[in-house]
Amino acid sequence: MGSKTFLLSNGLGELLLNETPKFERFVDPFCGSGAVAEFVAVNTRTKVTASDLQAFAVALARATVGRDQAANSNQVLNNWLDKALEKRDRNPKWKKALQWKAGLDNTTGFTKNRVIKARALCRQPSQIGPTWNAYGGYYFSPDQSLTFDYLRKYLPRGTIDRSIAISSLIRAASRCAASPGHTAQPFGVSEGGLRAIEDAWTRDIESLVKKYVEETSAIHAQTRGDARKMSAAHQATKATDADLFFIDPPYSAVQYSRFYHVLETLTVGKRVEVTGAGRYPPLAQRASSQFSTKKAGKALDGLLKVLSGKNASVVLTFPDGQASNGLSGGSALQISRRYFNVRTKKIANRFSTLGGSANGRASRVDTKELILYLSPK
Repeated sequence: MGSKTFLLSNGLGELLLNETPKFERFVDPFCGSGAVAEFVAVNTRTKVTASDLQAFAVALARATVGRDQAANSNQVLNNWLDKALEKRDRNPKWKKALQWKAGLDNTTGFTKNRVIKARALCRQPSQIGPTWNAYGGYYFSPDQSLTFDYLRKYLPRGTIDRSIAISSLIRAASRCAASPGHTAQPFGVSEGGLRAIEDAWTRDIESLVKKYVEETSAIHAQTRGDARKMSAAHQATKATDADLFFIDPPYSAVQYSRFYHVLETLTVGKRVEVTGAGRYPPLAQRASSQFSTKKAGKALDGLLKVLSGKNASVVLTFPDGQASNGLSGGSALQISRRYFNVRTKKIANRFSTLGGSANGRASRVDTKELILYLSPK
């Protein structure tokens, strides 16, 4: 939700390129979209280890940091796409989904009734994958939902091909989801919501997947790294004095799993029972972090204390102002000084407000970001 791609071009990237080559390993334990891990892996020879509590984040990072050479995109697609879509086309639900889609041409516009019919169709039980029943008619159209389920079910078996395929599938799902930049809840059926739903539901998954497979296949690390599902606290226990940790903790008091559960469900591939306006899986099945609670300060203190004891170095980023989890750039700086020598830098960044609002709240806002370089005392 914090734009690290923007930050990399605005000071963070230069810092990482200057400092990372001094270390044997770069560790990103809050890897999120994988943007920072990929940047370091592609631009330096330092081994990158990426981790996160959410499987979709690990999958995105693994697709690039886990390879040290380009992949054959045609091989990935040939071992996956045609087989999956051929099996999808034989499913009777695919014919019904196409009939629903064809019905759009017989109306004067995309209507609430079309959405209601899509939801009714996707309530028909399916054992292929999680998307049809959990998210069909809400985040995705019936034809998109079934396509995602078949592409997930028939992912390539080879490690490299599979990592590229699942990453591309996640990116396509993010691009097609009928929701405001995250999946806390789908668009409603107001006039504006219907326009947004129509735009999302008419995006072609097959062409998007092909595009992302081709893009991802060409990107790789200089030195093969790894990505794994793991808490930052656990990752810190494995630190050494040869490590540079990049600490970019959550800034929201709401668990990030609430905003990315659709991508997580698709990545894991298991059917889930969903509830609420956002079609959420049960809380017990969603990742939870102390950093997304009022205990965030204590969690950061504990993390930096462990890293200090391991003599690791750290680059820490956090919004300069007060965040909803109780942390601020000032408190992060104060905690850091307990354990490290600190150099500071403040630069501009853009952050999500977790969706705009009818009363004028923008979906993204300009703010200041504090970058701290922490070296052992």
